[in-house]
Amino acid sequence: MPRCKTKFASYDQTRLWTHLAQYPANDSDHKVALDQLRANVRQVVQQAKHIGDLVVRHMPQYTLHNKRHFLNMLGIMDALLPEETLRQLTPLEEALCILAAYTHDLGMALTADEYDKLHDTSTPEGQQYARHPDGFGEELRQIERLQAAGDRTRVDALEGYILSDYIRR
Repeated sequence: MPRCKTKFASYDQTRLWTHLAQYPANDSDHKVALDQLRANVRQVVQQAKHIGDLVVRHMPQYTLHNKRHFLNMLGIMDALLPEETLRQLTPLEEALCILAAYTHDLGMALTADEYDKLHDTSTPEGQQYARHPDGFGEELRQIERLQAAGDRTRVDALEGYILSDYIRR
């Protein structure tokens, strides 16, 4: 396995970004395209950090999708990526690797409006979501027992588990 740093403080410390940032342009059009690609990656990284924090808001059992998680994903990619392979990647491929680390689960984040619609049975989304827990008989029984015992933390975790299953589907 190649020797590389796996605990990054920022995406721009990774070999993927370093290679992308230093990729030579053939002409002025190519330079403009590379600069735009780099700017787009920076923008997505910034947005993803904010959206990633929302993933666990309603699903406390879910893996934190914060800056550290994204950087850990890049660290794993960096550790697995042989130097020879890195040299063969195009700028777009390098950008896509970085973007994959930052966007891989952003679809799990719900806005407040989306969450409210799921819990409002007068909406089509709410009606559909209301039927989803039917397949979780044991979890629903546990929720009832935990609510009776006043264990809100574990109730939230089980409800988050059911919600995350719904969103994945």
